[in-house]
Amino acid sequence: MRDDGDDVPEGGDAEDAGDADDLRGLSAAALLAGAREAHAREQRQAGVTTAERVRLGQWLAAIKRRKAFRTEGCASLEAWAQQTLGIRCAMTDRYVRIAVLPVSLVAAYDLGVSKLNRLVQCPGAVRASLAPLAPGWPEPVLAAAVAAARAAYKRSPD
Repeated sequence: MRDDGDDVPEGGDAEDAGDADDLRGLSAAALLAGAREAHAREQRQAGVTTAERVRLGQWLAAIKRRKAFRTEGCASLEAWAQQTLGIRCAMTDRYVRIAVLPVSLVAAYDLGVSKLNRLVQCPGAVRASLAPLAPGWPEPVLAAAVAAARAAYKRSPD
């Protein structure tokens, strides 16, 4: 369930989002272990990298799509993430949404999950232009820029 009512990112269904190619063939146990390790890496780093945030999102998206959380007796990804990683439901949903971002697009910038989530909402053609600006902008400014870009692309006949 989305906590902000925003649309699914351009180019796909949120259920299929962010299943990185190297995660596709992994077993449920390997996915769960990978998510634990990605979360641990994110927590260990003093200045958590944007790449680690997106990578954790990719692990969580793969777990959600494959329903791997059931192997540990959980009814949902959100319940598994809360119980195992200590990540709240709304934050788990945000991580899953940011999984669609290419790591190469955002890795050079210090962006939190909220700003990454805003970039996901942006039309794909504009993301590369907004990514370098996002670290220096307050979130409301980034949200306004994304909303303006979405509105402009909705009006555009192309």
